[in-house]
Amino acid sequence: MLAGAEGQTGNFRTRVSTNKDGNAGVLQTDDRIRNGMLSLFLQSEVVLAGGWVFTGGLSMNGANTMIRRVSESPVFRFETDYDKEWAPRIAVLKQFSPWASVYAVVSKGFSTPAVAELLPSTSVINTGLQAEKGWNYEAGARGGNGRFRYDVSLFRYQLKDAIVSRRDASGADYFVNAGATVQQGAEVAATWLPAHFLGLRGAWTFHHFRYDQFTQADKSYDGNRLPGTPQHALAASADVRLSRSFSLFATWQYNDDVFMNDANTDKAASFNLLGLKAEYRLKRNGWEGRLFAGGENLLDETYSLGNDINAALGRYYNAAPGRAFYAGFAVQLGK
Repeated sequence: MLAGAEGQTGNFRTRVSTNKDGNAGVLQTDDRIRNGMLSLFLQSEVVLAGGWVFTGGLSMNGANTMIRRVSESPVFRFETDYDKEWAPRIAVLKQFSPWASVYAVVSKGFSTPAVAELLPSTSVINTGLQAEKGWNYEAGARGGNGRFRYDVSLFRYQLKDAIVSRRDASGADYFVNAGATVQQGAEVAATWLPAHFLGLRGAWTFHHFRYDQFTQADKSYDGNRLPGTPQHALAASADVRLSRSFSLFATWQYNDDVFMNDANTDKAASFNLLGLKAEYRLKRNGWEGRLFAGGENLLDETYSLGNDINAALGRYYNAAPGRAFYAGFAVQLGK
């Protein structure tokens, strides 16, 4: 049996001022922040004949955040308190052979709002934000040998009071609880090494994420897709070692289209990213050098990274670079 405890505490200060030619201007807010967290946990594992492994765990979590806005008179004081949140976890695994193990997990999760969510860039203290909590159900299989490995999992996560981001007309972020969501899907990953000079890897995710119950400003988003999450995503890579010194690397990534707002009226289109890299290694007594060159987004796709979800006035997108090339040289001493 494993048991333990973890505690953290912090005190810091946040000041927001107007921008005066790149320097701090008039003071707008001055906040003193103290936060703390305490977690007590235990876990036990039982291994039985026939390849059975049973695991059980339980944790008790508490968190507290206090914000004092000393720039106001009288001083405004806000305090959160999330006490005695119990989080159990039960797992069972059955190994049939090195090629096949199956498992199932049931667990409860709990996450308090971060300070950045309680005190977002709007500088308005979010006094109504609640902690996220939910149950996760997962089952899967994994196995393989030295040349081939695979991992397959199915999951269903029922989350209450999910914290989602908003962006107001000025471009400042803030956060709200989004009622209930159901996040379910599948994840598959595999690695194959057919020869000593070749390595292949691939992964696929399917995310069927939906709002279960969520109403905002008298508008119901029940059944809508969660913004910012593609339903399908694929990634693959290949490493080819042509000689002891020369290697080639290729990567490919596909992202399905993504909704940008809760209403599911605006979306970012799907995209494919292709990258190639060549590398030459040179070893000498006491040092190693690497000469490399490559290209990113070789298909010259138009896409956005770091989307601003639920941004006001449709300002969701942050354009990513088009086709780009690079080259470099690195030296490591003491090799």
